[in-house]
Amino acid sequence: MHASRDSSLMHWMETAIKTLRFLVAIIETAFDPETIFLSDAFPKSVLAALVERASPLLPSLSAIRDRQLSRLTTATLLRDGLVIGGMTLPIFINTKPSFWHLYICPIGSDERPFDHR
Repeated sequence: MHASRDSSLMHWMETAIKTLRFLVAIIETAFDPETIFLSDAFPKSVLAALVERASPLLPSLSAIRDRQLSRLTTATLLRDGLVIGGMTLPIFINTKPSFWHLYICPIGSDERPFDHR
């Protein structure tokens, strides 16, 4: 789809790029990483295009220091990539208005089991 420049993929990428710019600024402001790695099950060409087309990134507080690496880059999934990705779970949980996505089995409502002690 990427090689043929499929219109639905290109439209999705434009939307994703706008969101990605905001996310990079938010992550940099909150955590001040030297770089942010973008990785997923997408083909490398799609990831590279997302990173390339996300420039120029929005300014953030950490953008003022000297960098050895670019602010946003692609990464290949490491053997323990799932564990590394799991470290982002606190961000995901605290920025999601609904906790429904955390349940393996639906419990019938959007209440969190750990709210009841």
